[in-house]
Amino acid sequence: MNPPSFSACLWPRSLGTILPIFLGLYAILDSWMFFAGNEQRLAYAGITGLCSILALLSLPRIKAPRHAWALALTWVGLCLLPLISVATQDVVLPNYVVGDFASMVLPLVLFLLLWALPELLHPTRALGPYAILLGLAAVAASLSSASYNERHADPVLLGIVLGWTYFHFGQNKYRRRWTSIFLLVLLSMAFSSGYRSSFAQWFLIGLMMLFLAHGPRIALMSGITLAICAVLFLALAPKGVLDEQLAATRLDTLVSDEGDISLESRTLEARDIWATVKGDWAPLNWLFGQGYGATFRPMHSDPWRNINDQGTVHNVHITPVLMFFRYGMLGLIGFASLACAALVQFFRTRDEVRKGEASFAKIVFTVGMVAYLLDSSFHVVLVDPAFSYTLAGFLRMRFPWAEQA
Repeated sequence: MNPPSFSACLWPRSLGTILPIFLGLYAILDSWMFFAGNEQRLAYAGITGLCSILALLSLPRIKAPRHAWALALTWVGLCLLPLISVATQDVVLPNYVVGDFASMVLPLVLFLLLWALPELLHPTRALGPYAILLGLAAVAASLSSASYNERHADPVLLGIVLGWTYFHFGQNKYRRRWTSIFLLVLLSMAFSSGYRSSFAQWFLIGLMMLFLAHGPRIALMSGITLAICAVLFLALAPKGVLDEQLAATRLDTLVSDEGDISLESRTLEARDIWATVKGDWAPLNWLFGQGYGATFRPMHSDPWRNINDQGTVHNVHITPVLMFFRYGMLGLIGFASLACAALVQFFRTRDEVRKGEASFAKIVFTVGMVAYLLDSSFHVVLVDPAFSYTLAGFLRMRFPWAEQA
């Protein structure tokens, strides 16, 4: 019997299970802290650094097709292009530059790791433990003292996607009993968090899974029934009781005459960015954007929590606006291409499910990609390692060699 090779000792199969545990622990820490601070940035740098080291060490083990290598090399080039625009910035803030660069590199790193560690796509060895930790992250957020305006961090979208996928496509005969509890916990945490988008996404992801599992008719009828029940509830529930229950969340705007301040602030934020683009951009910026660490000066918006010592703002909530501001037309085209690919793949996955050809991982990452793209209309998704995992998995599943997982 031949002794195990040094590579096998260095790279055990269990590493594909250990890495999602680290990602899940980061989610717990991130939910507990809620707002970005030095500890949170250090944790993000740590998880990015760990994955990067593992990816570099795994290069000899990667057996990817040429198209996958071409995609990875193209990605490397696109990650380097925004550095050109950084040189044109009046004030360069290194912490912003490094953070933005890491958010673009982490999906690439995970994409390479998925070829070296196919266990990262396994329903029970990797995705199952990760789902449990994402559920614990949602509970930790509700128990955390780091809150603002009676809000706490909302559940990670990939956790909701995993819950619904296990409910419809899990193999364990007890799956619906346990996943029902898991999903109800996430729904409760989404409601108490005060994030309306997370609460709505719970139902939207459920409808998407119904579409994949049972077809458009069942999904459409379920959606109509859900809408009717919501309207009847809002119409028939006692006004005082309803106001009292919704007062601790931003869902109270659904039953009040108040304007949506959150949506208005995002619109004003985009208006400030457009003013910066028109006033400061050179022709090169229109192609490559303002680069990593790009900031704008608020003129119409009032993002008081995000203003730095220079009186500028780095955080941009609407991801398509962020992609254009930081990465120019190339970034916007790339984002639009990803959105189109996700929608096309979603409907193809329905056909594959009907024929019994869709893997568990393909369902998770396809629905997850659509969910994150929907969420990107209101939130920044790039800095979430769960989004990086989803994007890497979605791209990995685009190759037929990935279907073995």
